[in-house]
Amino acid sequence: MTVGIGNGGRFAAMPLTATQGTTRRHALPTTAGRDGFTLTELIVAIMLLTFGLLALASTAAFLTYEQAASRRAERAATIAASRLELLRLGRCIPTQGTEPIDGLMAAWSVTPSGPTALAVVRVSWMERGVAVAQRYTTGIVC
Repeated sequence: MTVGIGNGGRFAAMPLTATQGTTRRHALPTTAGRDGFTLTELIVAIMLLTFGLLALASTAAFLTYEQAASRRAERAATIAASRLELLRLGRCIPTQGTEPIDGLMAAWSVTPSGPTALAVVRVSWMERGVAVAQRYTTGIVC
C-alpha cells in the first residue's frame, strides 16, 4: 500500500511498512533554511547586551566624575593666574593671604629677595574626601 505525502505542492507515493502490528510512515523532511533564533541564542544575546550597557553606564559615570575634576583643576589654574597677576602689580611688597573662591581655597604669598620676589599661589579643594592642591610660583622683578 502507498500513501501520498505533500512535498512542496507535489505528491510522492511513499510505501507503508508494518512493524509488529503498527503502521510506520516515513518522516516528513524538515525545513532546511529556518528563519529566527533559538531560545539559547536569544538569552546569550540579551546577556551580552546587558553587560555592554552596564559597562557603558559605569564608563559614563567615570567620565562625568573626571570631567568635574578637570573643571575644578581648570578653575584653580584660572584663579591662580588671576592672583599672580594681582601680585605682579603690587611689585615686591611682602604679602600673604587666603580667600575662598567658588568652593576652592586660594592662599598666596610674596617673598622679596634682592632685586626679585617669589610669588606663590596655592589653590586647594576637597575631592572624594581627599584634599587636592595645586601650587603655582613665579618670579617678580622689583
